[in-house]
Order: sequence, then C-alpha cells, then structure tokens
Amino acid sequence: MKVLHVTEAASAGVLTSVTTLARMQAADPAFERPVLAYVPRADSPDTAAIRALVGDGVELRQWSPGPRGRIVRLTAGMVRTLHRERFDVIHLHSSRAGLLGRLVAAPLGARSRVVYSPHCFSFDRTDIDPLRRALFLRLERSALRLGRALVLVSDSEARTATALLAGSRTATVHNRVALPQPGGTPAAPTTPGPDARPTVVHIGRIAPQKRPALFGEVAARVRAQGEDVRFLWIGDGDRDLLQPPVEVTGWLDAEGVRARTAQASLVLFTSAGEGLPMALLEAQALGVPVVASRVPGVTDLVHHGRTGLLGDTAEEFTRAALTLLHDEDARRRLGHDGADHVRRRFDASRLAADSLAAYRTLLTEEETER
Repeated sequence: MKVLHVTEAASAGVLTSVTTLARMQAADPAFERPVLAYVPRADSPDTAAIRALVGDGVELRQWSPGPRGRIVRLTAGMVRTLHRERFDVIHLHSSRAGLLGRLVAAPLGARSRVVYSPHCFSFDRTDIDPLRRALFLRLERSALRLGRALVLVSDSEARTATALLAGSRTATVHNRVALPQPGGTPAAPTTPGPDARPTVVHIGRIAPQKRPALFGEVAARVRAQGEDVRFLWIGDGDRDLLQPPVEVTGWLDAEGVRARTAQASLVLFTSAGEGLPMALLEAQALGVPVVASRVPGVTDLVHHGRTGLLGDTAEEFTRAALTLLHDEDARRRLGHDGADHVRRRFDASRLAADSLAAYRTLLTEEETER
C-alpha cells in the first residue's frame, strides 16, 4: 500500500505523531515507501531534524521553503502531486490540511482515497470561545461533503466524531510511542538528587491550547506556599504567554526532550484539548507521574488516581502537584502504573498494522458506496 501523508502542522505533538506513523509503516512490508509532505511552521524543526524522526525509509518532501505562504504552497503541492502520482491512501493530518486537502482531492477524482486525522478537533478545545467553536464545528461538518473518512487518534476523539459529525465514517488508530529500550533513557527518578530542586515540567509548544498562563499560575501558587520547586517548560513558542518563575528550555531534539522529561519530578499538563497527546505518552512511558487536565484525549491516558491525577482549575492542579511532591510513594506508584498502561496499550509496534486495517476498512466502505 502506497501512502501520502500531508500536514501543515509540522511541529510539536502532531509532527511526532505523523513521523512515528510514517516510520512504522516504512518498516512494514505491507507498505511501499511512505511519503511525508509538509509545509513548515515558524516553530518547525529543520529538515535534517525531521529526517532524523522519520528515518531513511520515508520519502520526505518539503513543499515550502519557510512558513510564509505555506497554505498556498500546501494547496499547490497537493495539486501538483495528485496530478503526477497515484497513492492508495492520502492521509491528511490536522485541520487545515484536512480541509484544503479534501478541497483539492475531490475534483481530481481522489476523494475515495482520502482519510483525515484532526489530531484534536478545534471545536472541542476549551480555550476557544463558543462562537468560534461553533464555526469550527460547522466547517468540519461542511467538509464531510468532500470526504467522510476520519482516522481518529483516541477513543474519546472517535466518540466526539460519532456524536457531532453525523455521516462521518470513522476508524481509530491510537497514537503510540516507541517504548524505552533496556539501557536507554533511564526511568524517572522518584526523588531529586542531593543538590537538585524538585522539578515540575510541561512539554510542548507554548501556545494558547496548552494554557501556559494556567501552568504559570500553578507555579506561582506552589512557590507562594514556600515550596522551593522549579517549574520548567520543555519546548518553546510564544514566551510572552509565560511569566516567571517558569523557565523555558527552548526547542530540543527528541533525545533531549526525553532526557529532560526523565529527570522531572512530575509533569503538569494543562492543555485545553488534545487528540491523544504524544508528550504525555512519552512521559508516562518513562515512568514520570502526571497531573493533567480533565479533557478528551488526556483522559484516555490519565485515569484519576490510577495512572495520574486530573484537575480542572488552578486550585485543583496546585493541590494535586503538592500532594505528589510531598509523597514519594504516590509518585512512584502513579509513575509505575502509567508506564504499565502505556506499555500494554500504546506500544508503537502495533501502529503499522492498526493503520493498515483502518485504511482497508475505510476505503472498502467508500468503494461500496460509490
């Protein structure tokens, strides 16, 4: 099976999800060499870094030299590629690529081969005002006329599609993570070193969706109680959205992110909405205990009191963070059970087979209805 992956969200978690999927497909004999085409954002890694993520088995195509004009170049790249080449599956990732890709594919006769993964529906994010959420929902519903096959990355995202996008055809291919290998990045320590402060981290892009102001408020509340705790954002983005005492690492490569995450006392994940967050998958795989938002996508991974703690408000996050910072046994237990959950349910070794089954199901349904 020959697959073209297309995204304009070539950074942070979406990029990790797409490159992991393409890399695992490239290692499976059921797939021809996958193609990943993208237009970079301002915060996208350089081509060499993305090449390192996908490996040599994936053909990487950059349709724009930079972020300027990337939407026009994405559209032009789709038109040019679909005129010249035939793919069994055209897999569109994130909302803009999903809409533009379907607009291009339908008149070119490729509609029946298109599938779309939103990686978190915009209308399902709590940081967006109700009017814009209603608009995004209307756009998603309208786009179904151009292609109804959706590949969702979590069970909660699939339930949202079934409930709100009548007429869509869905399959679930969970985001998955390559598990740490023996002798690789060490499991997270349960206590800080003799000269180290406890460290609470968030991981990803500094953007409204991740609610950095909420992370900063929790940091201030914890510090106001006299706790000598370091708050660190692993990633980068709009630093104006963060205030001291939060520190920022800047963008790191994948190994750097894993190393910093493994050293954390806990992850405080304040996101307003997710598909199935790769940052949490990777943190839990490393055995780091998690405090996270009670939102779809996150609740697939964090079962309150079992694989982490959930909260809704700054007060709840502060209380949960302090509880874990003061209780080594609880950190150890939640870290262990979170890692076990990821190991049992979200191992990347199943990703190629899952995606192949989803593609075959969705494409067969499309052919039957034609």
